[in-house]
Amino acid sequence: MKLFSYCPKNFLLITPIFLLLSHYLAMLPHEYAHSFMAWLLGFKSNPLDLTYGGTGLSNLLLLSNMDENVNYRTIFSSGHPYAVSLIAFAGPGIANGLMFMISWAWLRNLIKNPNAKKHPYLFYFLFLFNLMNLGNFYDYVPMRVFASYGDVHNFIIG
Repeated sequence: MKLFSYCPKNFLLITPIFLLLSHYLAMLPHEYAHSFMAWLLGFKSNPLDLTYGGTGLSNLLLLSNMDENVNYRTIFSSGHPYAVSLIAFAGPGIANGLMFMISWAWLRNLIKNPNAKKHPYLFYFLFLFNLMNLGNFYDYVPMRVFASYGDVHNFIIG
């Protein structure tokens, strides 16, 4: 018997792993997109300098304390509100938007492939990854529009 043969029990076992991996693969590029945009615009000296959030359990599992480490207040005070908007948009709009479109295309191609049934775990992972990127965008646009902090607030104020 294969290690991961196609059965519902195995899907239950791999779901937490796939959820964590797809969350990491959606979250890390999101934060790096903010950081790289700030670097490209000249407001950050090192695009790899993120706040990784420490080794607490919630951060290791959910990356709950991770941050792009961009000083928006300094950029605002230097008279560059449009740069703040672009940096804030880079995470959900560029990184998650692009990854959503790519994973959507992969899913569509996998569905059209006659051998798709041979790769149920790949399809399942791509589906969760696609969902994480869509969820990240959804979390930002309708859910945080009226927030007084964070990316959407910086985008709106910028």
